[in-house]
Amino acid sequence: MERFKILLLTVAVLAQAMSQNSTTESPVQISKPKITVNPDHGVLYNTESVTLSCEISEGPPGLQYDWYKDSKDLGQHQRSITVNENGKYECKGKRRETRSEKSDVYTLTLKDPPKAQLTVNPEWTEYFVTEKINLRCKIEDGSSGWIFEWIKDSWTSEKDDVQTLNVKHSDSGEYSCRGKLSNRQVTTQQSNTFQLKVKEMPQSQVQSDWTEAFPGEKVTLKCKMQDALKNCNYMWFKGQTKIVSSGETNIKGNSLTLSVQSSHDGEYVCQAELHHRKVTTEKSAPHSLKVHGSKPTLHLQQDPSYSEIYTGEQVKLTCNIQEQTSQWEYQWKKDSTQENSHIYIIPSAELSHDGSYTCQVGRRGTTFSQSIKLTIREPPQPNLSVAPLWKPFYPTEKVTLKCSIGKDSNEWGFEWFRNEALLRRDKDTSEDTLSAKAKHSGEYTCRGKHKTRTPVTTGRAKALPLQIYNKTPRPSINKHQWFEPFYTNERVQLHCHMSGNSWEYQWYKNLSALNTNEELTLDSLSVTDTGDYHCKAKRGDFSVDSMTLRVQVQKLPELQIQSEWTEAFPGEQVSLHCVNEHVSNNWTYMWFRGSDKIVSGAESNMKGDSLTLSVQSSHNGEYVCQAELHHRKVTTEKSAPHSLKVYGSKPTLNLQQDPSYSEIYTGEQVKLTCNIQEQTSQWEYQWKKDSTQENSHIYIIPSAELSHDGSYTCQVGRRGTTFSQSIKLTIRARPPALLSLETELGDIMTGYMTLRCNVSDGRNWNYTWFMDGQQLNASSDVLRVTGNEENIRREFKCKGINTVRPLYSALSDGFIANNIIFKRKILLAISGCLVCCIVILIIGCIILKVTRKPEVKETAQEDLFFSMTDFKNQTASPMKEYMDNRPSELEDCEEKEELITGRASAAHEDAVIKDEDTPASETNGMTSFKGL
Repeated sequence: MERFKILLLTVAVLAQAMSQNSTTESPVQISKPKITVNPDHGVLYNTESVTLSCEISEGPPGLQYDWYKDSKDLGQHQRSITVNENGKYECKGKRRETRSEKSDVYTLTLKDPPKAQLTVNPEWTEYFVTEKINLRCKIEDGSSGWIFEWIKDSWTSEKDDVQTLNVKHSDSGEYSCRGKLSNRQVTTQQSNTFQLKVKEMPQSQVQSDWTEAFPGEKVTLKCKMQDALKNCNYMWFKGQTKIVSSGETNIKGNSLTLSVQSSHDGEYVCQAELHHRKVTTEKSAPHSLKVHGSKPTLHLQQDPSYSEIYTGEQVKLTCNIQEQTSQWEYQWKKDSTQENSHIYIIPSAELSHDGSYTCQVGRRGTTFSQSIKLTIREPPQPNLSVAPLWKPFYPTEKVTLKCSIGKDSNEWGFEWFRNEALLRRDKDTSEDTLSAKAKHSGEYTCRGKHKTRTPVTTGRAKALPLQIYNKTPRPSINKHQWFEPFYTNERVQLHCHMSGNSWEYQWYKNLSALNTNEELTLDSLSVTDTGDYHCKAKRGDFSVDSMTLRVQVQKLPELQIQSEWTEAFPGEQVSLHCVNEHVSNNWTYMWFRGSDKIVSGAESNMKGDSLTLSVQSSHNGEYVCQAELHHRKVTTEKSAPHSLKVYGSKPTLNLQQDPSYSEIYTGEQVKLTCNIQEQTSQWEYQWKKDSTQENSHIYIIPSAELSHDGSYTCQVGRRGTTFSQSIKLTIRARPPALLSLETELGDIMTGYMTLRCNVSDGRNWNYTWFMDGQQLNASSDVLRVTGNEENIRREFKCKGINTVRPLYSALSDGFIANNIIFKRKILLAISGCLVCCIVILIIGCIILKVTRKPEVKETAQEDLFFSMTDFKNQTASPMKEYMDNRPSELEDCEEKEELITGRASAAHEDAVIKDEDTPASETNGMTSFKGL
């Protein structure tokens, strides 16, 4: 191929020299042009017209010009052009066949006109008459050289960049601005708009329900305006004096609050001023406030006016204010009783009505009060007595009942009752004597009735039961805090009672006498106090035994802590149970860590007999529990300690990869193991990668694939608490083995075919070959086999073998030769014939050119080759045009020449050639040859 190219170049040079001899005119030189711009401002805008000129110094006459934008021909040939687009512009001059080189690139940048911005100072949503406002027009690239136009509604005027207005109603409207450059067609975009709203300051007015007050009251005056304004400061005046906030006057917003003093009497006005703006309203109309004396004068009256009122009588209390004032609310108070009226009536006095009654008057949060003392007494209590003193009585005994009322007994009459039934009325005597009979049994009482203040009656005397038995009753035993059973160290109190009085008592345990008191108390019980108890009552020569009472005493239960938790990590939930052998809901459980009592909180929760810990590092230690009976002073001994060990912040997870290579190759087995370093138990393990999960502490990949590459997370958990840690597993593909056909021309002639196996990772490899799945006895990278009918239908594969990981490569794709050898022989014969024909044709063309005489003409004859002048002027010759138009013929020549001189390169056979008619391109057949 190289020799053929040299031959073509020699023929072209000879033809160029011959053509040069026939040229009569010498070439004209045109200097490199330069682009100039008009107008030549520092910044050009896209609203202007820009003229570009192609200047050539000392250029010959009759020049034409070519213009280019962004390397594309614009099709314009005049010296100057008008443009309005950004781009990179070039030009060149030409005259006939002579052309100058292109000018330097001129980059034209046309900017959008800058934007104008209207700013306002100060900036408010609305303005009041006489306020001052500054409007400023800014150009984003700077205001130098610009003329400003101001636009208000429908009119426009040219002014400075700043406009100052002393606001009046006629200034209302919408403002905007823009800038323009003098003597240039450049105007900025119109700025943002500003709407100026002008209004009058509103009128202020003092509003309040207060026209009079007492010292200590809270009086609030509000400054209201017809149009509510925001961000206002409010000023208050009393007469001509300005009020400032102090302990007695508080100005907040539009309100003035007075803690009324006598000095506050007078007229008040208000005035509003806008924040940060020198705008003030007119003062309001005055509001008068009259301040009375120190406090209202309250008149309290009681009707009837007795110093003491008996229960059952009616009482009326009245409260009034002496001063001429209004809007007061009245309230009578006693303890929790309230009556919202200036009159308080007690229809029927009771002892609970005794005490101090307060009349409280108030308005708008200020109150004044005054009290009156009302004394309520029960009518004198009669006293009922009986003789003799003991009771009950037995038949025929003489009983005397006497009713008496202290020193005022002469003012009272008496009434007698038995079992609530009236016996006699208004008897002057206060005594009644009975001869005891069983029918006289019952409850006796009496009461006095006032002779002048009706309907005042005393309460009844304390009822006096009178019992007259036909037979003697048995004494009863009253139990104080009785339990079944009692626990050791508790207390038992028993009371022996016999109806009547003057009885003497004796206590017995299991028939053994104890004490002679009415009560029997056993302190600090022990198990030996268990037994049968009874009492005996005696009066004179008479005695009687009570029923027997069984007292059962047993030891306190022993507690034991039960829990599967002996160790934990912070964040886990640990539950401890205090087991009581005496199962009952009446026990309250207490928990201790060491000697410190545990209380329920965010980290420890006690419920029933359980303690639940949200484990923290501070929870490490020994725990004991103790139980206490509800409403009984019974506390068990503390349980045996239960140890809880708290590890660090979380379990230490040991993740291991086996084998531990940093990279695992496809096809290898990998085992991932997850263990916890601490001595702990009851964990559940789970391996996770993407959507894959394995519930075990071991995760095995039998045969690694590229999809197994990535991060694997081991998650451990128990009882709702989880911890996790990840390990990175890197999977690498085995280097590929490429099988290629390297059959040379000599091999084709002799009927052999050569296969090459290559693993291209930069290491030295041995190779293993396979034919139809059977391993061959060959270890070289080249395999040479006979190209007979049997072998060309077999499938060949190979792989690399190494002593360093990876120990073997991936298995190559299969290769089946089929009829490729026969086809290459046919193609070789055809290619030879084509090459010979082309060589003969080229030699004939050269001989014809040399022997033919040239004709002398003014215009050079077009020949097959190009002249040197055309070569300099880059003018295409007929030969060049012929060669450009026939690339396929030259490519055919090159391909055929390559078939003769080159070597066949190895091509990979991916598919089996089915039959003789299958194209080589479809079967990945012959791709190249090497050598002859």
